[in-house]
Amino acid sequence: MAKTEPKTLAERALAEMDPQMAAHARKMAAMAKPYGDPYERPLAETREIVGKLFGYWAKGGPRMQRRAHHHFDGPDGTRILLRIHYPVAKRPLPVVVYMHGGGWTINSIDTHDRLMRECARRSGAAVLAVNYSKAPEHKFPAALNECVALVRWLRKQGRGWGLDPKRIMVGGDSAGAQLALGTCLVLRDAGEDILAGQILIYGGFACDFETESYKRFGEGGYLMTAADVKMFWDYYLNNERERTHPLATPLNARLDGLPPTIVIAAGMDVLLDENVAVAGKLWTARVPCDLLVYDGVCHGFMRLPHVVDTAARAHDDLARWIRQRFKA
Repeated sequence: MAKTEPKTLAERALAEMDPQMAAHARKMAAMAKPYGDPYERPLAETREIVGKLFGYWAKGGPRMQRRAHHHFDGPDGTRILLRIHYPVAKRPLPVVVYMHGGGWTINSIDTHDRLMRECARRSGAAVLAVNYSKAPEHKFPAALNECVALVRWLRKQGRGWGLDPKRIMVGGDSAGAQLALGTCLVLRDAGEDILAGQILIYGGFACDFETESYKRFGEGGYLMTAADVKMFWDYYLNNERERTHPLATPLNARLDGLPPTIVIAAGMDVLLDENVAVAGKLWTARVPCDLLVYDGVCHGFMRLPHVVDTAARAHDDLARWIRQRFKA
């Protein structure tokens, strides 16, 4: 019998994916179907729906030795919820300050809770989750200013929370990776000591929707579309001029003098090309950088180590890199 070729865009995408990634995509589609397209709803409803869908995948996983909640007063008077995952009893621990993804607009430290606990358990470092202020209520550079202020505070006061002020990394996925890179740029430009490292997971670093990865994966079927990303940038930025601002779109920034970096990219992601470009620009600037591209998986795959083997492998690779950097 002749093999039937996939006909729809979604069918073609699923046929190309890693089988475990495809199974997750099918399950997500089934869970989302009763809600229709969440991005066609008012933002408040979208946040609630996405919180339910992504929160489902944050359950289970590693148990921490301790989990603590704090509030941090941001520079604009906002009160920011923080969650610290302590994987072991030893104190003070090196710490990864982690900014979750979600287009600066949706998601929370709850939707990414498992990702951060996996990172803490596998690396042995504490992971501090930042529930930064969201756009469009708080546009650029509000969230960035909060992340910078928090890192500066940790360098002075972190020991009181059982964290080592001399061993701090920043990291994040998607929009969170953009905030992590922006934080390092601000600290560098202020002449402050560089951090121990930065973790950039399939980040959004440019407003260029004409790359090959946008053309290849942007129409649909790969869990995040070009239209989704354009909407997020519109929510986040104040005006057209900011689309080339080096702290908003770091591919337009000088990248010299930054901490050692790991860039993790998904092979089936509209953001693939800009992640490869960031790594290339870091190499040109003589910043130590590891670029890891995982084939067959889509944007968001790092939240799925319990159902996608490639995600588990990526977590192990990241944990190994974190341990090596904190020992350096």
